[in-house]
Amino acid sequence: MNRFEGKVVIITGGGSGLGQETAVRLAKEGAKLSLVDLNEKGLEETKAKIAEVAPNAEIIFITANVVDEQAVQNYVNKTVESFGEIDGFFNNAGIEGKQGLTEDYGLDEFDKVISVNLKGVFYGLKYVLKVMREQGYGSIVNTASVGGTRGVGNQSGYAASKNMVSLG
Repeated sequence: MNRFEGKVVIITGGGSGLGQETAVRLAKEGAKLSLVDLNEKGLEETKAKIAEVAPNAEIIFITANVVDEQAVQNYVNKTVESFGEIDGFFNNAGIEGKQGLTEDYGLDEFDKVISVNLKGVFYGLKYVLKVMREQGYGSIVNTASVGGTRGVGNQSGYAASKNMVSLG
């Protein structure tokens, strides 16, 4: 099946987990991909996995931090420059953070998790939606978590951030 033949899709968190598996699947189905991750090594692993199943896939790899608004605007701009449009956006980058009791959870760790899981999602939407609105089309999937609807022990920042993403 080539349901995504010629469709341009941005995937954040494309260097591991759900992002990596989605990239492999969409490449097999003919998508043109813009893969974004902070982890350059992870992007290289994704590139190798895609090469095994879709050696002719059109892909750009962008190392970027989703909490940096300028970096987000840059990956959106690079995608449009490379492919001319954005049909889909898998707004997937996220982190769990360290585990610990709420009363012992460090503010720096909490801020880091909140920044990636909320600001990263927001910035992605802010810049991708502008492109999609101008085009008059596009689809977005934001990764949430059951951790946002049910308590997750020892992961205060993660549960708080994913609750807000699922409400968004």
